[in-house]
Amino acid sequence: MSIAVKETDSAAPSALQRLRAQVATLTQRDRSLIGLYLEEQALTVVQLRRGGALPQYRAAQRLPLPAPLPALLSQPKRLRATLKEALKQTGCQGQQVVCNLPEGDFKTLALNYRLQPHQDEDASVLTALRERLGDELGQTVIDYILVRPGQSHNPERTAFAVVANQQQVLNYLGALEGCGLSVQALEVPPVSLKRLVSAMPIAALNENLLIVHIGTHKTYLIALWGKRLLFARELAFSTLTLAQQLAQALEVPPATAAEMLLQPVSDPQTAFNSDLLDILKPAFYRLGDEINKALIYVASETRGGSIQHVHLCGPLACLKEMPHLVGQILNIATDGLDPAHILPWPAQTAAARIHQACGQLAIATGMALRDEAGA
Repeated sequence: MSIAVKETDSAAPSALQRLRAQVATLTQRDRSLIGLYLEEQALTVVQLRRGGALPQYRAAQRLPLPAPLPALLSQPKRLRATLKEALKQTGCQGQQVVCNLPEGDFKTLALNYRLQPHQDEDASVLTALRERLGDELGQTVIDYILVRPGQSHNPERTAFAVVANQQQVLNYLGALEGCGLSVQALEVPPVSLKRLVSAMPIAALNENLLIVHIGTHKTYLIALWGKRLLFARELAFSTLTLAQQLAQALEVPPATAAEMLLQPVSDPQTAFNSDLLDILKPAFYRLGDEINKALIYVASETRGGSIQHVHLCGPLACLKEMPHLVGQILNIATDGLDPAHILPWPAQTAAARIHQACGQLAIATGMALRDEAGA
């Protein structure tokens, strides 16, 4: 039902106009950005509510996709129906999203270059990328973040660069916008994770940190020097590779192994089996070797500086045994960082739902926080 109201012809704003302006402002404030993290087999949706010392979860959920993401992207009607249902089911408001570039559609580069007197930062980065990529550069979309910004006196620079095929990005944007979404930004996980950690009220925020996000398909290492990005790297280590190792050791199907690995994450009453942990320890020691390479790089770039704290993110961060194991291997204080247990939830949210979200929300929450951080 609607009510029609005739407005005055006066040049001064009427009470109705003022009220509409106030409602529009409140609506805009209340409809914050949606973090939409699309993986090959699942999507994670997060929307935050402003107010109070910390933003609060309005909506947060991880849902399976009805088909692999590449197949959905080639079926516009099915993709639109899937995303529409997901936003409706999770209770999100609005269509403004920050989304990730799909894994495999981009590559990251640690770019060392020299800032030339006659060039600005962008031109110097482009020159360095042209030397690395050659003719390929003309068909790419690039973005970068300065590592250790603020050292204008030093012409030697390092940037964390993201390179993606231009046509693939345009096709992806077109598919999302064809679903009625307004894409505010496309991000890669290291950027979202950096923003997440910088926004969290944690005691170690001013220390030199290493974020280790063990995801479904990749692990991301992000070193922060204070709040500045120092290092970002991806590794072929994931919950999927751990499940495959369990499957081989126990001679069970991979799906069964994955359930055994992640069951304690979804059920707060289930403890992680120590026998399973023993099987997985060699893999974590190999991960420790890769992390130690990152620590050596940090020391070389900071004249002997060291990482003081490690934050483990992702599904396994919810298991107290995992941060303890990683901390033992690295001999560095390590804890699990899970935004689902830091940011407030609506009062009526059941504890079981909060636990179910454990560890799955880090990247999507970092995307949704773009609204709070302004970038």
